[in-house]
Formats: sequence, structure tokens, C-alpha cells
Amino acid sequence: PGVESAERGHASAACAAIHSPRHGASRRAEGSRRWRRSLRASPQSAPDGIAGSGRSTIIRAMQTWAEACEHRIFRLSDWTEMAPPRFEDVAKYDVYFTYEPTRTWIGRAIRYELSRDDEPYGGEELAHAFALDRQIMYRRLIIPALMAGKTIIQDRGVSSSLVYQPIMPKSVPLETVMNLPGNKLALTHAPHALVLTKLSAQVAMERIQRRDDDSKGVFGQLEFMKKVDKPWIAFKVLA
Repeated sequence: PGVESAERGHASAACAAIHSPRHGASRRAEGSRRWRRSLRASPQSAPDGIAGSGRSTIIRAMQTWAEACEHRIFRLSDWTEMAPPRFEDVAKYDVYFTYEPTRTWIGRAIRYELSRDDEPYGGEELAHAFALDRQIMYRRLIIPALMAGKTIIQDRGVSSSLVYQPIMPKSVPLETVMNLPGNKLALTHAPHALVLTKLSAQVAMERIQRRDDDSKGVFGQLEFMKKVDKPWIAFKVLA
């Protein structure tokens, strides 16, 4: 409770600094607040990295910031309808927290069938599925929200497909992955801020093993996580 209270206090201070014309007057904790200020200048942000590497921690901090700023928050995780949300259904919110894959339509098939750890499906099939799941979410929610001036925080995005799918068994080249319609659409509307998390595959695996959720598919296998770590490093250099 004490830690949570302190975090809320820091977020409130950061929110006040963001919205105050005198925010440059105080430089206390400047480094820790820099990313929060960047949220205002970057209406679309996407933490990404291997499973268990700390994305959820970053997302929670961003949610704390949004709450401290008294923004109206939409969390895709709270959506219970069978069909994915349309912007007009949730247009009253200020900040939208989404994730990939989704848990509706194509995203549900990815989570509970296509990414099973016995690997019945190849990288090509997953590439097409992720791209279509992404295309639906962008067309129904993300693009209209951005056009309306909203803030989007994405847990994973097209960057994951560019790193993961080309190195999977029975996959397709990076150029093919980039040219899938859903990925082309996402690259056209790429995040203004891409936050790449870094953690050793072994430590990340230990975190995943403590989870009791559906995150233990092929993407949570230690050997695969070690294999995917190098492309993430290259991605960070390019970014």
C-alpha cells in the first residue's frame, strides 16, 4: 500500500508538471517523469518486448499516470462483448489501453489455438492471423480514436510481428510480413513512442512460470525467447 501510494503521488506530481505552464521550473525526478511528459506529445505509445520482460509494469505505470490526470480510461481488458469495440461505442474516453492479440474473433483464435505450445501452426499462419487481428482493431478503434485526438497505449503492436514471425518455423520473410495488409496499415499509423523492454530470457521465463493465465504458448518457451532476443536487440539499434 505504501508503494502504491507513493506511485500515485509521483504520478500526480508528474501530471501537474505536464499540464502546468511552469513545468520547466522544477527538474526534480526529471528522468523518471520524461516518459510521462512524452505521453502528451506522443498520442500513440507501444511498450513491446519478449514475454515477461516488464511490459505490464510499464502499462500499469501509464494507467496510474492517466488516473492521476483524471483522464477517462478505456481498457480493452474490460471489454466483454463478443465483437471487438468500435470507437463510436467507447468515444467518451480520453485514453485507450489496448493489447495484442485481442481476445475477440481472430485474436481469440491466436491465443487459444494458433499459438499452442505444441506448435501445430507455422509462422506464416500466425503472421496472417496477427495481421488480420491488428487490421480489425485499427479500423474499428485505433485509427478513429487517433483521428478524434485520443491517446492510445498499445501493449504490443506490429513491432512484435516484425520480430517474431520471420524467425518462426514454416514462416515467411520479413518483407512478406511487412506487406500483409494489417501490418501495412499499422506501419502507416506507427506509434509515436515505441518502448522496448529488455530482460534476459531466463529471468523472463521464471516470471512466466509463476503466472496462471493464457500466456504460456509458443511465445513463452525458453528456447524461442532466447532465439527472439537477438532480433529485438537489432530492432532497438534500428529504432
